[in-house]
Amino acid sequence: MHFTSQAEAVSRLISLALRSGVDQQEIIDQLKGIRCPSPTLTDGGVILSCADAVAKALEAYKMEKMTPALFTWEMSVSEPYVSKYVKKTLYFRFKW
Repeated sequence: MHFTSQAEAVSRLISLALRSGVDQQEIIDQLKGIRCPSPTLTDGGVILSCADAVAKALEAYKMEKMTPALFTWEMSVSEPYVSKYVKKTLYFRFKW
């Protein structure tokens, strides 16, 4: 399935960019709004593409990190939030 390889490629490039000192917001700005032929509607809004889903996940993670722990929901330590969000988004987007 091509979306799996596309998601892996985007993930590797994001990892490289972050390790090279690229600001997280720059990555979000570049990925957010990229469209594919079949956008998906989810509880969180419209997902325009895999790249858009990753940008939204990074943005949500960034916002969560800026929120004091007193005001956030308790989260599982075993799996990072971004990973959960991306998996959920890709599931809704590509379920058969």
